[in-house]
Amino acid sequence: MKRIWCFSLITCLLASLFFYEWQNHFAELGGNVSLVKALWLGLTIFFWLLWPPMVWTDRRSNSHLKQVYILFWIVMLLRTGIELCLLSINAWHYRYGIAHDIFSLILLLTGWLYTLKHKALPAQRTLAVMALMFTAESGFAYYIAEFNTNANHADLWFITWQAPHLTNQIITLMLVLGLSAWLYYIYHYWVKTFTDIK
Repeated sequence: MKRIWCFSLITCLLASLFFYEWQNHFAELGGNVSLVKALWLGLTIFFWLLWPPMVWTDRRSNSHLKQVYILFWIVMLLRTGIELCLLSINAWHYRYGIAHDIFSLILLLTGWLYTLKHKALPAQRTLAVMALMFTAESGFAYYIAEFNTNANHADLWFITWQAPHLTNQIITLMLVLGLSAWLYYIYHYWVKTFTDIK
């Protein structure tokens, strides 16, 4: 488990750095991205796509926790596929993403409440953390949608440390630092104590 954890986390970090360099030096659309935004994207990939399989394959996870994580993971895979298809035909709109963010927020909070009567685990508490991430993500999507609507410029998908976006960037930085602390908590109280199933 430690190897899987470290490999997944390092992969997301390297992917974030690669995306940061690519978007700022080679991408023709979307605008420049700050490093903190790139790291935020990497953390969403880790928590929403790579973390769930680690939970349901852990023998300490009860059936209720596994059910919630499997359902959430399937929903995220469906979103990824649908979003990529819509982007490929230029039919994506921010309201679709915001709607899914709100749906995922409700799903995770419901799942968290569903598992509360059972033994509390870091993986259980992380459901609430992931729900908060979707709250932030829907706010980010609404922010950039409104910015693109109300400003006379080429559509932006990403933002940097420019004057109009400083508050947004500071919030993102705080979230990245908070999630980094939560990663340490998960590692210390869950991953570190994992024993492989024989």
